[in-house]
Amino acid sequence: MKTAAQIVTAVAGGLLLAVALTAGSFSGSKESISDAERGHPAGWSSAFAHGAAAKSQSAGFSICTTCHGAEYAGGASSTSCFTCHGVDAPHPKAPWRGGVYTHANADPVHAAICMLCHAKGSNSAVQPASPAPAGSEPGCFNNTLCHAIPGHRPGWSDPARHGVAAKTVPSATAGLSYCKSCHGADFSGGSASASCFTCHGVNAPHAAGPWSGKARSHATTDAGNAPVCAPCHAKGANSSMRPSSPVPAGASPGCFNNTLCHASFGRSTERSDASRHGATAE
Repeated sequence: MKTAAQIVTAVAGGLLLAVALTAGSFSGSKESISDAERGHPAGWSSAFAHGAAAKSQSAGFSICTTCHGAEYAGGASSTSCFTCHGVDAPHPKAPWRGGVYTHANADPVHAAICMLCHAKGSNSAVQPASPAPAGSEPGCFNNTLCHAIPGHRPGWSDPARHGVAAKTVPSATAGLSYCKSCHGADFSGGSASASCFTCHGVNAPHAAGPWSGKARSHATTDAGNAPVCAPCHAKGANSSMRPSSPVPAGASPGCFNNTLCHASFGRSTERSDASRHGATAE
């Protein structure tokens, strides 16, 4: 099976063939033309294959338009990108952060293509922090599209701001897993090329200890973030706290089920659920 890099390399040259075919000698239905004649390598229908090529600098979205049209609705190939994508856009339906569908690894050179639908944050849950200066070139982090210069709101460097967002309920716009989409799976840089460790002082998505009390307290972290804590703190690793007893095999990471640092306080694991212990307390 070809790697993404091999596929992208093949596409950069192969799509030139497709351009020639569709620009001049294209004839017949798309069913009668093989993948090779279209300029696509085997397995091109896989999102991992054509998505990686579209987001790369060597191939790119602009090459896709040569066959699929300026609006990706069909063009000379009579094949709309929308049919599989499920939306009228050169990307799949939201959420498009994380995994194969993430837009965070798209080369910034394609910002002009994104601008067609996302100028000034259009069709996006993320809005630019302030208007971009008149005449600004489309860019990923200059307020022309969805993100500000660092990709965050003004004042984001304050731990009381980004810490609260990181510790809240995981979603498409918050939680520790959201931070990973730009800063990398281990928070050491990622597509943002900005490590969380530089300011935190430790190789972790939290400040240096003690991290109990005030703005840096982990006690206010939503339990949904436990899977992000697990790689470093499974079975109480890298912590002065230890679980009280072994956890059953296959148990999902949780704050109070012995999978990480804390037990369930001598109660059954279900007692960590507020709806259970709250009813008893009443």
